[in-house]
Amino acid sequence: MVSAESSQLQLVDLQLPTERSTCALTATTSLPPRPASPALATRSPPRVGYVFSDPLRRAADRLPSNVMRSTFTHSLIAAYGFPKHMIHLLPALPTKEELCRGHSDAFVDFLTTVDEREIESDTSKAECEQFGLQHDCPVFDGLATYVSLVVGGTLAGARALVDGSVDVAIHWDGGRHHATRDRAAGFCYVNDIVIGIIELQRRFKRILYLDIDVHHGDGVESAFLFSPRVYTCSFHLHDLGFYPGTGGSSSVGRGKGTHHALNVPLRRGLRSPTFMHVVKSVVSEIYACYNPDCIVLQCGADGANGNLSGGKGDERGEGWNLNPNVFADVVAFLHGLPDTIVRTQQERTVPDRCPILILGGGGYHNATTARCWAAATASAINDPRVPIPAADDDVPEHALWAEYAAARPHVGTRADENGKGGYIDTLLERTITAIQKLRVN
Repeated sequence: MVSAESSQLQLVDLQLPTERSTCALTATTSLPPRPASPALATRSPPRVGYVFSDPLRRAADRLPSNVMRSTFTHSLIAAYGFPKHMIHLLPALPTKEELCRGHSDAFVDFLTTVDEREIESDTSKAECEQFGLQHDCPVFDGLATYVSLVVGGTLAGARALVDGSVDVAIHWDGGRHHATRDRAAGFCYVNDIVIGIIELQRRFKRILYLDIDVHHGDGVESAFLFSPRVYTCSFHLHDLGFYPGTGGSSSVGRGKGTHHALNVPLRRGLRSPTFMHVVKSVVSEIYACYNPDCIVLQCGADGANGNLSGGKGDERGEGWNLNPNVFADVVAFLHGLPDTIVRTQQERTVPDRCPILILGGGGYHNATTARCWAAATASAINDPRVPIPAADDDVPEHALWAEYAAARPHVGTRADENGKGGYIDTLLERTITAIQKLRVN
């Protein structure tokens, strides 16, 4: 792994301009432009906001489960020259009130003062256990700053969508979907997604939350379990012993939120064509029935082959087998939804495009994750002048270029268990039936 000192040299070139000004970095790739999607050919490219700051990058690089991942991601995106096609959004430190929209006062108080505490004291040890700050979520130096900047980044993207200054907002350092109201969990110390969705509700009445991380989006689902204003849909691996163990198809929401939660439990070895077939079938039906005003995409990349174990080869058949470019395919599909959906329930005004907030999530091999999210970024820009890099392309030369030489994406050999016994057909039939029970308010 490259050292923090050497990687920081690359970021000297990331002289991103002031907030909400157009980034001006020079592309270093010579990839040919891709043809425009027929459905989008007559539409101008979306205004894409890109959340980045050097303090945020440094804070995210300290996350024990994702050390240096932020630098890998933003450096590769900069090396391709994508930021010049986007609007730069700076994260702002959230207030305690904003943090408490998604978490309890006691949890927020501990998180925001943890850097000043003597963690080895008996009192702090007890509080760490109470708030889940142990095992997979250990306290680390700079935790309070990390929490604030990650939430601040997601809020920056949400606010840009709320005020209409962008059509798409991207925050790759966000997307922490496991944290609950008063407890960290699954490498997630704070649930920036919940806080961001609550911010989006200032403008949008119906929000569709899509989670394509290999792990169930349990924290977000539980936060909005009783709400008809948020439809949560999680595509995830669901198997005995696989974290977090939730996400069965029986969880559909409660009270007024009944039929506003959907889980699509998938099996090990899932490959890209099957994944896209399931996503398109399910999301198209949700879009037609729910008619969302805004989409939030948790774009966890740990379903890419080798990205669940950090590329160490010890997944033991766990996880999925997705191509890094499938995440770009998902974003392209979401761009085209307003053009492709025919609503049959009632006549509605179809907007030119549905605002989208794109967030990160899982992904434990830095080079693989950076490839996934660079491709998704190009897809979000949705401009024929901006090529989507193929998964096996050579990356542009930059300070971390050598790290990609030993990390060429490949298709794994584990079997796709989703093809057995007509599982996908049965799953889709059951899932579509569940969606159609939705009561549109």
